[in-house]
This record gives sequence, structure tokens and C-alpha cells, in this order.
Amino acid sequence: SLLNYYNNFDIEIVAETWTMGTTFFATEKTTRPLLGRKPMIVYGPKDYLNNLRQLGFKTWSSCWDETYDHYTEARRWQAMQETINNILSLPSDEYQTVIEQAHTISLYNKQFYLKTLVNKNPT
Repeated sequence: SLLNYYNNFDIEIVAETWTMGTTFFATEKTTRPLLGRKPMIVYGPKDYLNNLRQLGFKTWSSCWDETYDHYTEARRWQAMQETINNILSLPSDEYQTVIEQAHTISLYNKQFYLKTLVNKNPT
């Protein structure tokens, strides 16, 4: 099963469909890690993570640098690479602590998603 592989990595890199301008449209690419309790780094339009926070989700700024969210296109990707490299260069024990903290945030996001978006009664 592909899910066996999914559980073998700590952070998902999401490449959203819409990456230009000021649009915000979370697709299945974002929904998958939210429901899969997977921390993510998102290649999307400027302020994508900020938009998720405005909906009530938590992001991982307490775990790693999310300033890449202020950029678009190539500069966003460069900033994402810096964030990824910084995470990968952490000493093993510090890396484990960061990942545990990130997974706690991801658990909150899954519970928030299910509570507010799935179990909400239509009006």
C-alpha cells in the first residue's frame, strides 16, 4: 500500500495547483497532509500558510522558518530550500524534538479539520 510509504517520511512538501498571485485555493494536495497528520512545507501563492492560519489551522513556524510564505515563484522555492536544509542539518536529537512538535501541530490540524469541516451540519 502507498500509505506504508507515506508514513515513512516526516514532512511533506506540497506543490499546490495555484501558485501565482494572491489566490488561495487549498486542494487535495493540502488536504492529504492535513488529514494524514503530516507536517508540510507548501509551494503555493504568497501568504498561503497565513490563509490556513486565518481558517483556524496551525502551521509549523514554532518548528522551522516559514518566512518562505512571504514570497512567490523562484524566491519562494529558494526560501523553502533553505528551510528544508536547515531542518536536515539539525543534530539528531534536536531533529527528533522538532518532528515531535510538528506532529503535535499536525494532530491538532486533523482534529480541527474533522471537527469544523467534516462534522459540521449543513444549514
